Amino acid sequence: MRRCANIVAKDSSLGLVIISATYNTTNLLEEICSLTSLEAGASSALAKNLVDRHSSMAKELGLNAEQLKDYAYEAEKLLTSITPIELSKSCDPRQKDLILSWGERVSSFLFYCVLENLLDQERQMSWLDACDYIATDSSFGLAKPLTEKIKYRVESIIKKPFEGGELFVTQGFIGRDELGNVTTLGREGSDYSAALFAQALEALEVQIWTDVNGIFECDPNIVAHARKIPYMSYDQATRMAKSGAKVLFGKTLSPLREQQIPVFVRNSQEPLDEGSLISFKPFQGKDLLSVCIKKRSDGLIVTLIGENVDMIEIEQSEIDRGEEFRSFFIPGNDECETLNLWYTRYFS
Repeated sequence: MRRCANIVAKDSSLGLVIISATYNTTNLLEEICSLTSLEAGASSALAKNLVDRHSSMAKELGLNAEQLKDYAYEAEKLLTSITPIELSKSCDPRQKDLILSWGERVSSFLFYCVLENLLDQERQMSWLDACDYIATDSSFGLAKPLTEKIKYRVESIIKKPFEGGELFVTQGFIGRDELGNVTTLGREGSDYSAALFAQALEALEVQIWTDVNGIFECDPNIVAHARKIPYMSYDQATRMAKSGAKVLFGKTLSPLREQQIPVFVRNSQEPLDEGSLISFKPFQGKDLLSVCIKKRSDGLIVTLIGENVDMIEIEQSEIDRGEEFRSFFIPGNDECETLNLWYTRYFS
């Protein structure tokens, strides 16, 4: 949080920051929802542990007494939301989305506090509730954004101060339906939230800050010698995301493509690295762009992506193909071994 806050504080061109939940928090919140039908008090106990973990983080980040008081208020919201599902021993989709939203709410508040202590006092900054802007339908767990309503809300409230240099911090992943219920956009949906805000604000660019130096030919956490792709088109990046590339959420690029807003994927641990650029310009000159893997209950789906992928002889059984991609089914579940094998065979 400190590292990312320093990046934001040093760049006056940044106007809106979208924050995800802290590591593993959403998984734990899902576990809280699933424990309601089991041992009495199990959900509350796990929720308290989660609150305590963030309380320790708040103190370590140096929040002042007033900020800690506000954090305690946010923490109490989670504990209160657990009570009805424990009493009924069930958690419906509406209740689940409300509980899952806590991760982004508390992480964005903590980030806001850290950033507040770094910023020049002359720069205005506000913490926003994303639910007030990201209007959705009532498809809990995978809500569909209502883009015209989002645009109206953003334009009427924050676009002018945004263009005037005010800085806003808000949450990814969450929204609100027309009945006032909290909704979620699907796992890893924070990038999607950023795209929706950027579309409504007509932003000049979007920056996605992660823990790798951009987008690679395959997962660099599995294949250490994978090469970075310096630039690619929206279509190429979308195909990678849908095929299993973890650095992007599948729906992220659609709102940005419509308004030709470029996306930079960069590493918060190495902020001077240029990262990867996603725009209308496709990466060309090589037969293959990337290899991606998705897990399935009975095996793995390996997808090769590239402008000349049709020219490559592959003996595996093909299950799908389209413009510039081919997918194959591989029995077994050893993702690391399979990805290393395919990368070595077709990219080395």
